Amino acid sequence: MLAGLLLGASATAPSPAAAQRTLGYDTISGESPVAVTCGFCAGEKFGVIYRDLPAPARGLEAGDFPIELEALQLALAAADAVGSGATFTCSGSTTGGVAMVGIAIYAGTDLPSDILDLDATDPWPGETLVWGQPDVPIMRSVADEEGSASYEVNFNRLLLQDEAGLPYLVNAPNVYIRVVVSLNPDTALSSSSCDSLSLETPGGFAVRDNDGVVNAERNLIYADGLGWFWNEAIPGGSIGGDWAMRLEVRDLGEGPVVDSGTPMADSGVDSGSSVPDAGSADTGPGEDDASSDGGCEAAGPNAGGGPNALLFAAVLLWLGRRRGV
Repeated sequence: MLAGLLLGASATAPSPAAAQRTLGYDTISGESPVAVTCGFCAGEKFGVIYRDLPAPARGLEAGDFPIELEALQLALAAADAVGSGATFTCSGSTTGGVAMVGIAIYAGTDLPSDILDLDATDPWPGETLVWGQPDVPIMRSVADEEGSASYEVNFNRLLLQDEAGLPYLVNAPNVYIRVVVSLNPDTALSSSSCDSLSLETPGGFAVRDNDGVVNAERNLIYADGLGWFWNEAIPGGSIGGDWAMRLEVRDLGEGPVVDSGTPMADSGVDSGSSVPDAGSADTGPGEDDASSDGGCEAAGPNAGGGPNALLFAAVLLWLGRRRGV
């Protein structure tokens, strides 16, 4: 439906030389440090900007465009924010089921830097909306018991397809993709933090690695009443990791590519290159959403924590909340 600069359904088969890869800026695995950040309230957002990375890491290069967006992998966790005053803490939850979130994917030509006052819901300057849905079901990852910091994490895999069942094509001169997840309200979990601010509790909380961000100005959040912040630039304390969000793409451009099965070596931070599929459940396009530009529905984790599950001890962190900067 959106034409011109960036969007269009691919009408021909991709070139055999096109490289399929998963852009994963996180290091989440069964052996890596992981965190669940439960300081979010309903209506707040987190996201990733997929763009270039310093060598030897490799992200999404300008020369990779045009690209096809094929799928998005996303993990959310069940947790409760408990306490009062300045002593809020996170507690692991076994509340499974579905969390509803909004997801928007934008393509942009001008890399942002000062993001504080940029729009919360509409495209930023130089951006175009590629795909968006206000209510996407995501299966929550759960703790192994109430109050535990050990989680079984599943990445939900959302197919990105238009009404013809084709991936979305993003053309040059775009140089980055921004994916934003909006947390919708739910009563399944609890948050004394949100209650104290007269805000609602979201249906799930963001999962991330806990070994520092892959690079500055790649991961971001939107805090209610405050605006956008890069993870590493939160006033009063940074968020030390990359969100559990991975974008499957097919490079059609002339830029350098890496084999999708051979990620770059990790040099102390996330490689930012192609990563192996850490376990995900395929999802199909929605069949009953008349307003969808290729809707999707999330499939749950395998019963019994099969090969789609990642087992790890998660650090439960509370994102300090302030009403002013």
